[in-house]
Amino acid sequence: RRTANGHVIVANDPHRSESNPSIRYIVHLNAPGWNVIGATEPMFPGVMIGHTGRIAWGLTIVGTDQADVYVEDVNPANRNEVRFRGAWEPMRIVRDTIVIRGAEPLLVEYKHSRHGPVFYEDTVHHKAYAMRSTMHMPGSAGYLSALRYHALDDCMEFLDAQRWFLAPTENMVCGDTKGNIAWHASGAAPRRPNWHGRLPVPGTGEYEWDGLRNDHPRELNPERGWIATANHDIHPEGYDPPLFFKRGAQRGRQDRLEQVLSASAGMTMADHTALQHDAHSASGARDVPLFRGWTARDPLVERLRTALGQWDAQHRRGSMAAAAHYYLRRAIPAEARAASTPPARRQALLEQALAMGIDSLRATQGVDPSQWRWGRNNRSELPHPFVNAYDIDPVERHGGSGFVGAVGGTYRQIIDIST
Repeated sequence: RRTANGHVIVANDPHRSESNPSIRYIVHLNAPGWNVIGATEPMFPGVMIGHTGRIAWGLTIVGTDQADVYVEDVNPANRNEVRFRGAWEPMRIVRDTIVIRGAEPLLVEYKHSRHGPVFYEDTVHHKAYAMRSTMHMPGSAGYLSALRYHALDDCMEFLDAQRWFLAPTENMVCGDTKGNIAWHASGAAPRRPNWHGRLPVPGTGEYEWDGLRNDHPRELNPERGWIATANHDIHPEGYDPPLFFKRGAQRGRQDRLEQVLSASAGMTMADHTALQHDAHSASGARDVPLFRGWTARDPLVERLRTALGQWDAQHRRGSMAAAAHYYLRRAIPAEARAASTPPARRQALLEQALAMGIDSLRATQGVDPSQWRWGRNNRSELPHPFVNAYDIDPVERHGGSGFVGAVGGTYRQIIDIST
């Protein structure tokens, strides 16, 4: 009911560090029983993000806590033994040889307790630090469950298939030709019966996993008519113990998505294209009225005030106002934003903030105001790691960190799931 043609739209633009060559590439896998189009990474099988003609799916990182550090008590009489439930037990030792050019080969030992590989030994206090992770489990190769998606008919089957999605931790979203939309916070998570997993714990047996959790949050066809994820804290209200690292208020991008989608009707592919490139700043929008209805005495300060007063709070690469706000936003005192402040006093405070912004722009972007723009603050450097001839020139960008149009969209898809 929110789309122009009455069919589901699935849009996805996962963010990683942009590189040359790209971390992701587009692929069409077509074979007997297979017809999948999307994007993947060279080392992974299947299609990580894409569609089959029946379903489409996408992802953003969740941040599931999949690992624990265990502090092992080492036997002072035998450094290859650790204590577990009142008894000494041997560690598994893997020996290897590292060949070094121009030097003797280096013999190394890798120790493993029952909890995982030892990454540090404290020989003074007889401790060993081991890492236990769900990513050490069989079947935990990244995106391995993507090999199942080619055979799925709808989002209900997609949700069921997430039981095999062990790593990495992803918000997996789905839309299908039947009109369903779904979300699952996927990735294996240990069940910790008596601790939250935020700090190292003793390896002596009091803090052991009790299998894997099966209470991951999910949604199927929510009444609001849309699903969105933006690497935010996805814990439902009252959800405990916590499943994920993200427990703070990192909601800027998600809040903007909710604002746009909640007010939407008749959404088209073009609307989703605009949303993927949206660089609206809520704090900028709140500050714009401060720069309207008055005139600065200094011509350059007035030029900047005019730009800010006319600004739509979008961080486009050519925007002087976006660059100016970036530098002066912290210089605006609370008094200037207070409704009780007299207009003359507010103007004086804002002129002072604008002057400070001009100083910062001059220091970082030069003395020519015609060259002050957001893109000079927000560039992608794309050198090739091995061959200089394949370097790509730096690119000034819209958006950036904290915006829906965040830099790092290594693949973008907008799929109209029509029959």
